[in-house]
Amino acid sequence: MMHDHGSFGIGHNSGCRLCACTDPEGLVEQLAAELWESRQEYDRFVAWADAGEYWHVAFRGFARTAVEALQGR
Repeated sequence: MMHDHGSFGIGHNSGCRLCACTDPEGLVEQLAAELWESRQEYDRFVAWADAGEYWHVAFRGFARTAVEALQGR
């Protein structure tokens, strides 16, 4: 079976964003924005920049948890 993470051995994708990341907080921010925008409805779209601090904190937390889970922490 092929996986993107090196600890799984065969099939490690050297282009993996998680493994090649040099800016962990930047990765979390981008993932939070992508998660936020994926939850927006077409007719009531609110951009990440306009989401407000409450939602920024919440979605950064979701993103950080996802990154840590993928890293096996």
